[in-house]
Amino acid sequence: MANYLLAGDGQFGFQVVGESHYQSDLAKIAGGITDEGVHHECAAVLRLEPTNKYDPNAVEVLIDGLRVGYIPAVQAPEMCALFHSVGISQVECKAVIQGGWDRGEGDTGEFGVRLNILRPFAFADGHGRQ
Repeated sequence: MANYLLAGDGQFGFQVVGESHYQSDLAKIAGGITDEGVHHECAAVLRLEPTNKYDPNAVEVLIDGLRVGYIPAVQAPEMCALFHSVGISQVECKAVIQGGWDRGEGDTGEFGVRLNILRPFAFADGHGRQ
């Protein structure tokens, strides 16, 4: 099966949700907490999670095989429909992990994840066209 890639504009403007639950894994992936924080560009896999007990349309975000958050619930049905239109359960996109600083005296920032995808969601380079 070919790898499917979502279209993006290089701006990493799509915010992942739930990253606060995955801070230790994000720190591991991004190289740990630093004084100034990180800007770590990487690949992400977006995968359907139909067994999610809170939302059957849930789409989890994985980096290096570790869950780091979710697509917001309000956009998950649109993404699920795109996946189902071509019979896939996961897709790739570019991601950036930002944040993760500790400058002392309580000046800290959590890691966050932003994706290089645009809405309406579409495949890059004609992937998924039949």
